[in-house]
Amino acid sequence: RNQMPAPLSRVACLVDMAQPLRQLADQTLRDSWRIQREQVLSFLGGDEEAAQQPGTLSPPELSEQTTRRILYHLLQVQRAWQPVLPTKVYSRAAGKLADIAVQRVARAVFGVVAEHNSPKRSKPLAHQLVHSISSNMRQLQGGLENLFEDFSAYSGKSQEWGRFQAVQSVLPSSLAEVADGLSSGLYRDLSAAELGSLIEAIFPSDAARAAILSAVHR
Repeated sequence: RNQMPAPLSRVACLVDMAQPLRQLADQTLRDSWRIQREQVLSFLGGDEEAAQQPGTLSPPELSEQTTRRILYHLLQVQRAWQPVLPTKVYSRAAGKLADIAVQRVARAVFGVVAEHNSPKRSKPLAHQLVHSISSNMRQLQGGLENLFEDFSAYSGKSQEWGRFQAVQSVLPSSLAEVADGLSSGLYRDLSAAELGSLIEAIFPSDAARAAILSAVHR
């Protein structure tokens, strides 16, 4: 500027960079989110060693090791994103990652149930397996709750959380507790077929189970 003739040497040029910087930040977040999404999916689709161990009856999505990997990774994402992103933006971005995990886990549970129920079996799923799946789902739920300052900002908007929570609620319950949950609308995010298949897989065939199934499909 000093080499320009007066009065140009005394002119200041202002350039509005707000919009380009906003677009750059938006694209950077999108790129980062896609990378984190692929990482979470790799955990859910991996864990081949655990899946092939003798006596392992549940898919990789339901293993304790997978749960720990997902929660550790999301904790690192939280530490990187939460200090620099607005609360609403962080909740939305982290919530979509959480949705991937809870959707795949719930789907894996129904996969185990479908395999058990076809062909029809007289005995329910092994108590040890049900307990293991339930324990891992509780661990995942607890970890996800720690990712958000206000967990309701995620759970209230998620399209997947209700299904996950409903499945997680059924697994450790007694038939009487399932009946209470049915009356209170706890399983409203599950279809009658989904809830019925869970009940058929978990509880032995008797008059009490038949009565609950009749109420579910009514």
